[in-house]
Amino acid sequence: MDIINDIIYPVLEEIKEDDELDFELSKDLEIYGNDSIFDSISLVRFIVNLQDRILELTDKDIILVSSDIMKKSNSPFKTVSILADYIGGLLENE
Repeated sequence: MDIINDIIYPVLEEIKEDDELDFELSKDLEIYGNDSIFDSISLVRFIVNLQDRILELTDKDIILVSSDIMKKSNSPFKTVSILADYIGGLLENE
């Protein structure tokens, strides 16, 4: 399974359409941070939908966010590629 194409991009497309956002999908797309494509509500919806998609495709119920994760200066939500690596690590440990 390709985490970016099978999990992350479909969820990004869904939020993009629902919230009428304007961005191009890329591995360098900033999800969280100063140049984020999302406001706080869209970010929460993205994370919830992402967890649902992961469960649907892998039958693994992983939690992507904790208070410790969101406080890190190197957030796993910084870009699509960093998020894909983070999800891959979580799936391997499940």
